[in-house]
Parts: sequence; structure tokens; C-alpha cells
Amino acid sequence: MLVEGFFWNSTARVEVNQDPDTRNQQPFTLEGNVTEQGIIKFFMHVMGGQECLDQRNKLTEENTLALISFSSSRKRASIVIRDASKAGQADEVRIYTKGAPDMLFELTSSVRLADGSVANFEDTT
Repeated sequence: MLVEGFFWNSTARVEVNQDPDTRNQQPFTLEGNVTEQGIIKFFMHVMGGQECLDQRNKLTEENTLALISFSSSRKRASIVIRDASKAGQADEVRIYTKGAPDMLFELTSSVRLADGSVANFEDTT
């Protein structure tokens, strides 16, 4: 879940390394925001480069319902996506938001835990 949310709302990206320089033997390269590249490096360590690339490739225009760019007044950015494979289910449409914790915490009522369960945000602090 965390992985999917990150890739939906990230300006960094994983790409297949096509550098002809044989000194650079890494199969994948990272591009985009340096801070977000660090998070992708973590996911690549845990999941592998190909799975990270596959997650990023799920992004298509037809499943992006809205994109709300970062602004300094909102201190956050959001993307609204639709997962056609979950049509009619409660989680068919999701909003992924990134930004300043102090701005996000006041908007948070529940969180998804590592085991996939959902808990009241107040109970997790």
C-alpha cells in the first residue's frame, strides 16, 4: 500500500539504464526529485528495481482523476486515482497526498498499518 501510494504521488522515477558506458553496470537509474529518489532507493532495496519500475508503469492518464500540484500555502500535493480492478469497492478511488506532516496530521482520521489493517489515527500516536 505504501509503495503504491508513493509511486502514484512522486516526481522521481525509476528507468531502465540505457547508458552505453560499460562502467555504469546498474540495471536501473533514478531520475527526478533527489529526496524522492532516496525513498525509491529504499524500495528498490526491499523490492528490487523491476518491481519498482512495474509500480511506476501502472500510472496512466485514464486512471488519474485529478492532480493537485504542490503549493506553498497548502504545503502538500495530491493525486486522485481510480483502480478499475476494484470497481464498485470502497477503495476503487484513492487519494494519495504528500507534504508537510503538520499539515497532513490535522487532516488525518485513520491510517493503514503495516499489516494492512486500518486504525484510528489518534490510537496510533
